[in-house]
Amino acid sequence: MGSDSHADLLDNMITWAQANPEEAARQTGFEGGRAAYLDELDKAFYELEKTNPLSRASAQWILNWPELQIVEDRDYADAMNHLILTNPLREDRLVESRVAAFVHQMNDWLHVSVGMAATACENMDIRLGLGGGTIETIEGEQQMTWRVQTNLGKRFAVVTDHWTRLYEMIEADNPQIPPISDTEGFMEAMRDGRVDQFKPPIAGERLAHVEAETIAEIIRHGNRNRAAAAIDLLLRQIGYTGNAQLSAVSAAADQNGKYVVIWIAATEDEAFIAHTHEVGAYLARFGQEEPLAKLPAAIIAQHAGKYGNG
Repeated sequence: MGSDSHADLLDNMITWAQANPEEAARQTGFEGGRAAYLDELDKAFYELEKTNPLSRASAQWILNWPELQIVEDRDYADAMNHLILTNPLREDRLVESRVAAFVHQMNDWLHVSVGMAATACENMDIRLGLGGGTIETIEGEQQMTWRVQTNLGKRFAVVTDHWTRLYEMIEADNPQIPPISDTEGFMEAMRDGRVDQFKPPIAGERLAHVEAETIAEIIRHGNRNRAAAAIDLLLRQIGYTGNAQLSAVSAAADQNGKYVVIWIAATEDEAFIAHTHEVGAYLARFGQEEPLAKLPAAIIAQHAGKYGNG
């Protein structure tokens, strides 16, 4: 940026750190945990800032970029959106990001187990969202629970290393209280006593139980089938490129001993069933058998190699 004095200070810090690796590793950045030499560099930096602020140097540097365009405030959002849409790396990054999100949902113990517990319910709940954790009384014991939103209502989930269970969530008959973001309305609810009357939900009937061995089996076979890449590509084939909540239903061996894993992919508007296998995958609408899209293993492997889950 043309600020040689700042660059000299940075060079001195790098040189010191390379010459004193053990002492550099002990630095905390706080008083009593900084080397005397680094304190000297700090003082020199702040003295320099009084006469030649780094922010001014960086602003001048940016103003000299040949590609910089000055736009009116009213046109800023449109200009930024144009840059986003014309970025040649955008599409690949979006695909990579969604595959990574699917990989997380298919490997994270909490997501996998809660999704499986939902689909194991008698009426097959579909996980639509996973909320925060709270301590609740479950079957007479204090348990760490997770709040789950399904297509059939709100649930409590208890997740352990040995099993995962889903429970009915029974909401109390509470007075109407505005969200905290509505400062005026919420303060009024505090003044008139509605907040004090609020009662949290309680856990009701146990709806499902899934053993850890079954959860681990799903994770293992899902990765073997490159399920994240497969479902991303299947959804793209039917024109859907948004986010989706993935939940496993089951894994079963075919006549050749190869495992087929069945998944639910829930989008904002509808749910789909995906079957992933070592030889390929297909997608159908929930409750229907007619495939909407099919993929051979070779295409899935190519997609996985490029965007992850390979």
